[in-house]
Amino acid sequence: MTAQIPPSQATDRPFPKLRAVPGSGRPLPAEETLAEAAVLAACLLDPGKVASLDWLAPEHFFLGQHAQIWAALLAVAPDAPPGEPCLVVVALALKTSGHLAEVGGVAALGQLVDLTPSVGEAQLQACAEAVHAAHQQRQIGAWASSLSATARTSPTAPDALLEGAASALADLQAQGRAGQPPGVLLGDAAAAWVDSLDAPEAASSVLSTGFRTLDGLAGGMGRGNLWVLGGRPGMGKTALAQCVAMNVAWAQESVAFFSLEMSRAELSARSLASESGVPSSGAPTPEVKAALREATARIKRLPLWIDDTPGLPLAELQRRAKLLAARSRAKGRRLALVVVDYLQLVSVPHVPGRKTSDEIAEVSKALKVLARHLDCPVLALAQLNRSSESEGRRPRMTDFRDCGQIEQDADWAGILWRRKDTPEWQVDLAVCKQRKGPKNQDLKLGWQPELTRFDDG
Repeated sequence: MTAQIPPSQATDRPFPKLRAVPGSGRPLPAEETLAEAAVLAACLLDPGKVASLDWLAPEHFFLGQHAQIWAALLAVAPDAPPGEPCLVVVALALKTSGHLAEVGGVAALGQLVDLTPSVGEAQLQACAEAVHAAHQQRQIGAWASSLSATARTSPTAPDALLEGAASALADLQAQGRAGQPPGVLLGDAAAAWVDSLDAPEAASSVLSTGFRTLDGLAGGMGRGNLWVLGGRPGMGKTALAQCVAMNVAWAQESVAFFSLEMSRAELSARSLASESGVPSSGAPTPEVKAALREATARIKRLPLWIDDTPGLPLAELQRRAKLLAARSRAKGRRLALVVVDYLQLVSVPHVPGRKTSDEIAEVSKALKVLARHLDCPVLALAQLNRSSESEGRRPRMTDFRDCGQIEQDADWAGILWRRKDTPEWQVDLAVCKQRKGPKNQDLKLGWQPELTRFDDG
């Protein structure tokens, strides 16, 4: 069966004008459609190349004629002998579908091949990606124009407009992902990984927590990993997460901190106490105010974003994290870390009869997916079961409230606690799970409660 383009996609845009490339003596299509022509010419000469490009859809081509030719290639390539030109077969397919005249006839197919220089395999893939990228840019442009027109003329409230815009943008993102190849060969992936070991950016594949002992044990926070930190009340889970977030931000890496329990004012006071060395409970003397202003000036340079929306829905948290990632890229940074404080406070749609453990499981799985999507670690804080508070033993994985899915999803899990004979200025971090490195290890961290600050113990 011959693939066809919907009428809305089969435009009447003409073939581009031909011009000579200096020094070659050969005319080529205009720059904006050169990538399209290169893909088509290579596959007309060797239909076996289509198999590696079958993720490229006809609607990704700008020129309607090119879209029709690609649709025909997709239809005939599976049965065409690889390595042999298929211009005649494609021409017959276009004639059968009634589109041969539309593309300019057999002569146009021959001209496309004759006037387009051949490309190697790597160049062919790059051209195909360029075709898809140009399609995405056109889609984004159309989306932006539509949004602008709607914003000027629609009586819709701004919140509703933003929600609709976010939904449309999410659809564009999904289309972009769908347009990519479904996977890679294991051997290719292995080769790329081995090559990356010698790359200068290899060290950036893991993120330092800023704590030497923790980095030494866990090897840093891997991209796409879910870290879960628990602790009984007053053990300093939020303070430790905030210390890690600030350590990352000091390296000029963007951080998103979703605080569903504490307000931005409380987090700010804690951060200033830690940075200035002045307890937040101290009297606001002129000296204290001066120290706080100096600390504020330093903190202002940090790319650390705080979102303290209470009861933030899971879908909205995901959307905001992706938006911050896009903003970071626009500023030449990457979103290096997402902190969620805490996991059990993220809201999900209520389903009658559904258990709390199932809701927690949904959040846990979603945060793991978010980490993979953003290619950065997600540090999620979590509550413990009440029964664990009075047993006076070393914490274990089962102490996490509704821990079943957390245990499965977490790449690393730790619990802050204090032994009976441990001084107030020291807190133990029980490492309950980690995919790399030894398990069932305890780390000692220095704790300054008046400054809500941790350091290597």
